[in-house]
Amino acid sequence: AESEVTDSHPRVFTKIFLTYRLKGANLTYEKVEKAVKLSQETYCGVTAMLQKAVPIEYEIIIEK
Repeated sequence: AESEVTDSHPRVFTKIFLTYRLKGANLTYEKVEKAVKLSQETYCGVTAMLQKAVPIEYEIIIEK
């Protein structure tokens, strides 16, 4: 994960960027993207709380 924060104190997040890096048999981008979206939009309480205050972006990398 990477983030941007304000320069002054209290230093709060202004942007969060997550990288989902996966390696495994039979992984397709579509299946992984669906799982990530479910996590981000439905199941992750931390994301639900943080995204009310700061934009959260992500990328998906499937390693062969």
